[in-house]
Amino acid sequence: MNLTEITQLHSKFVRPGFGTTKPDELMFIQSVIQKYKPRKIIEIGTASGLTTGFIARFLDETDGASITSVDILQQFFGDRRYKAGFLADQIYTGQTIKVEIKRGMSSLDLGPSDGPWDMAFIDANPDYSSRRGCVMAAVA
Repeated sequence: MNLTEITQLHSKFVRPGFGTTKPDELMFIQSVIQKYKPRKIIEIGTASGLTTGFIARFLDETDGASITSVDILQQFFGDRRYKAGFLADQIYTGQTIKVEIKRGMSSLDLGPSDGPWDMAFIDANPDYSSRRGCVMAAVA
């Protein structure tokens, strides 16, 4: 996907208060996935699932296999009517990448059968405000 495509798709789903990744951050994530070509990614922090859906799309472009996303909350903090991760399957509509959302747990709750992963995305927004940070790391 190019920046225009990412921005157009992003704008369909993002709403005030979502506190999600921005199109330029998604471009960075895509570039890391394109460079390292991970098969399996673990995402810590699902929230709406917007980033999860984009990561699945990026994995699909590079012959990846799966993304597992973990969130301590059952419901999306920005709108409790929705489950955490509710946007993932709206953004990634393909069938190639396995998208697994694990709600109500932390990464400490994952067991050996859940991994191993080739890459981790840690989506850090601890107080769900406008402050945000993210980390991508290749897993050895």
